[in-house]
Amino acid sequence: MTDSNEKLTIGFIGAGNMASAIARGLIKKGHAPDKVIMSNRSKGKLDDLAAELSVRTTQDNQEVCQEADVVLLSVKPQMMADAIGRLDFTSVQCAISVAAGLPTEKLKTFTNNNVAIVRSMPNTPSIELCGATGLYADDDTKAKHSSAVNYVFGAIGKFEWVPKEDLMDTVTALAGSSPAYFFRFMETLIEAGIKQGMPPKTARNLVVQSALGAATLIDNHPNIEISERRKQVTSPNGTTAAALDSLEHSGIAKMAEDAVNAAVKRGQELADS
Repeated sequence: MTDSNEKLTIGFIGAGNMASAIARGLIKKGHAPDKVIMSNRSKGKLDDLAAELSVRTTQDNQEVCQEADVVLLSVKPQMMADAIGRLDFTSVQCAISVAAGLPTEKLKTFTNNNVAIVRSMPNTPSIELCGATGLYADDDTKAKHSSAVNYVFGAIGKFEWVPKEDLMDTVTALAGSSPAYFFRFMETLIEAGIKQGMPPKTARNLVVQSALGAATLIDNHPNIEISERRKQVTSPNGTTAAALDSLEHSGIAKMAEDAVNAAVKRGQELADS
């Protein structure tokens, strides 16, 4: 059965890293390149994408709105008003913001309330098509447009809808920012291994593969709780138990909670600014 979403023309205002990643995911998924149109101020970036993906390109944002059924607003938050404030969205089915921190009401103001608005927060692993994206829209918009939105973000990984807009700040803390937390923890493990005498390349390979394996194991068996996996690895009075006891003594749960709270608070501050 043909997915009706394959017939959609999907447009991008802004062709940065995330927009490019989503476009690549769509093309890899089988979306026709002539049904993707991308605009950007830099012609060089557009030429590269046209050569790589065979998508349509333009430097005219209004052309994207005229041609596309779904438009992704993928410019920086501070540039959003200037980029879209004078555009006519009346022929667009829905616009999806990829800009962090901009609430729906601001986006509606920028678009003169002429289009249904969806907020998204993808994270950087989307570049490798294994991203985690949080989504929010009001009930009416979600009912009408979730199929198309799911189609877009399913091309770059997994997604979750949140029931309240203020949870988008938590999405940022748990998904948007969290790759950096995992990177930092991997850095510290590698550094600790090097201090024990391990060659740097060996330490890096062991830690990175272990992180990938742990995430894959959890992802491939969603019915098994993460805590159960932890217990399976932890023999009583063994090396893993000693390491976990040390982490708990150092306050790992409090550190994680504080990090999420800090990210949420900063997201709220940026939204209010």
